[in-house]
Amino acid sequence: MTDGSNYRTEQCHLLNVIPNQKAPKLLFEAGLIDTANNKLWAGVHVDTYQSLFDPDIYVIGDAHDSNQPKAGHIANSEAKVCADALLRNLGLRPPRVMPDEAPVTNSACYSPITASKASFLTTGFRYDMNADKMVRVDASFGEAETINSDNYKMMLAWANNLFAEVFLNVRRGQLYSLTAPTLRRGNGALAAPAALHHPTLERRELHSHAGAWERSVTYCFCITVAFFSLN
Repeated sequence: MTDGSNYRTEQCHLLNVIPNQKAPKLLFEAGLIDTANNKLWAGVHVDTYQSLFDPDIYVIGDAHDSNQPKAGHIANSEAKVCADALLRNLGLRPPRVMPDEAPVTNSACYSPITASKASFLTTGFRYDMNADKMVRVDASFGEAETINSDNYKMMLAWANNLFAEVFLNVRRGQLYSLTAPTLRRGNGALAAPAALHHPTLERRELHSHAGAWERSVTYCFCITVAFFSLN
């Protein structure tokens, strides 16, 4: 249904509804989105995640506007780039030496095919100064050769490590996170605010943003946004 008048009837065993997506209302009201050009996400400098509209605000995760995927795994990767930039902005680390220290992020996605087997895709991004955007590193692209139980085990192990890192740092950090409820049970979320205790750029390979906290064939993620101000 689009405008209330158009609709159709479907018979199905499982319906996966994906509504139109955009940044939370709060970011629109804060003036962090270029609505004059019909943007739906917060504009940022992708080498730091500093807002284009307020130098004291940084936005990472699903809410920011870039060509990177909107997924928990890469949001965690973006958090490390952002933390590194914050330390340099505060004079706690020297300026970046480009291009050798160009920000790097990694995106990966596991897909559980059955209750015991999974597949995956992964790719990396590197900041291009000339284009002023994160550019996909073609050589970093990879996918599972087969659907097997080893991938499923790796998915669960990776998720445990990521959740432990993220949630531990959320408890320690002085950040504000905003999560939208999932379409499944509860408000469980892979929040990826920032790993301020891990300022090194993310260079690790592969792994996933699958919600492996539940041993279920159906996995889900909630949309997550993390933002914070230096004031």
